[in-house]
Amino acid sequence: MRIDTRWNFHTIPTNGFKLSVGGRTFGYSGDTQYDPGRLATLHHEKRLSTAQYEALMHFFWTVDGTPTVDLLYHEAGIPPIHTELANLRPLPPAVKARTRLVHIADRDVSPTDGLVKPPPFTTHVLLDPTGASRQRLLLETLRLVGYLYDTPLEVLRRAPRPRSRARVGAG
Repeated sequence: MRIDTRWNFHTIPTNGFKLSVGGRTFGYSGDTQYDPGRLATLHHEKRLSTAQYEALMHFFWTVDGTPTVDLLYHEAGIPPIHTELANLRPLPPAVKARTRLVHIADRDVSPTDGLVKPPPFTTHVLLDPTGASRQRLLLETLRLVGYLYDTPLEVLRRAPRPRSRARVGAG
């Protein structure tokens, strides 16, 4: 697992991040003002270093527009403290296909934008669960039991295994 973060261009400190697991990467812009023209001016005025400028411009895609994430949640909203939708419309089609807009009203996004909002209460699965991931989740849940909370995972892995599983319904 790898987590990369960046500081955002915002009135108060915020961060964007990329989370990479199992060869798949999720990106979250956080609150930021992605405005290429404004960022270029700040860079030209030496108010943004080259490293800061590049991180703000090309964190989720390369200079040539190749996505560096499999799924990106990018906020959009009212400038100057949020990303104006007009600044996301020119993104390359490959980036827009992987981008879901958040922090913006439904009425402000048009099908002609080439960008969409995620449907409410939808879960995007980048990695299917495996036996190992299910076992780790089970062991981490067991650690929440008061007298097991400080038990190392290696010890819990050696604990006796149930011979069968049963699903318990609601109620």
